[in-house]
Amino acid sequence: MFRYTIIPAAIVLASCSTSSKLNSPVSLPDAIRTLPPDAVAGMSHKGRKAFIELMPKHEGVDTTARTLHYYSDSPERYPDPSSMFFLRLFEDESGRTIAASHTARPHGIGTSPSESDTLVYRLEKGQWINITSTAIPEQTRTWWFKFNQVPSPCGPYLKDTLKNEKAVYRIGNPAGYLSWKDNAFRLSTSTL
Repeated sequence: MFRYTIIPAAIVLASCSTSSKLNSPVSLPDAIRTLPPDAVAGMSHKGRKAFIELMPKHEGVDTTARTLHYYSDSPERYPDPSSMFFLRLFEDESGRTIAASHTARPHGIGTSPSESDTLVYRLEKGQWINITSTAIPEQTRTWWFKFNQVPSPCGPYLKDTLKNEKAVYRIGNPAGYLSWKDNAFRLSTSTL
């Protein structure tokens, strides 16, 4: 004779869900899913899900190198990133995943370059911690960065004025290159 016990569905769901922490190395899809919104151009969770599903088709994604360049004018349309952005994942000297992100808002919507457009996060104990203030040289924080390339080219935005006298900013030639060394990006004028 078998005895059945009825267990409310809510209890079953609660016991099945786990709050698993991220561990290094973090995959590109997991980073897109879990990074703070400012690191992925403000993409909502719905937008991230759509982006991850279409990632294999997006020409700016390299899942092996763990880099991406989202083109805001790309043929694939995602629900809600606020601008083009560059993202690169790699491990620091201690094996912790670093996520370097630049949202090219000045290029995309014409706002003045801002330090808040370039962010560096480090995975510590399963959580993304903002380390931008110690990881990016202070004099370069309002520059553009192409973190999808190694070493990462960077330089000041170039300001243009349209016929209606509206200022727009664009990416110019690199003024330097960032490489990771001693737990921070270091600026050099060559790719060596």
